[in-house]
Amino acid sequence: MAAASAIAVVAVFALHALIHVYWASGGRTGKIAAVFALAAGLLLRAVGDFRLVGFFTRTRGTVFARLDTPVFSPLCLVLSFGVFHVALSSAA
Repeated sequence: MAAASAIAVVAVFALHALIHVYWASGGRTGKIAAVFALAAGLLLRAVGDFRLVGFFTRTRGTVFARLDTPVFSPLCLVLSFGVFHVALSSAA
């Protein structure tokens, strides 16, 4: 079972690397959709899962939890808006 998981992980990373090589060599397909997906992912991280991370976390008492609301979540929110702006500029 571990070997099958390892093969699947390697295949996903290899595909991911090939996509980046395609983009680096001038390919354009999917590039804008990837930047929008990144913006959405960062926005979702900022909002959080309402339990462990994000602006609405309920976890308290750890160093990460104390820094998440004032530092990490706002950082993800700002990065999300920045990436979204770049994606919109590139799409036009």
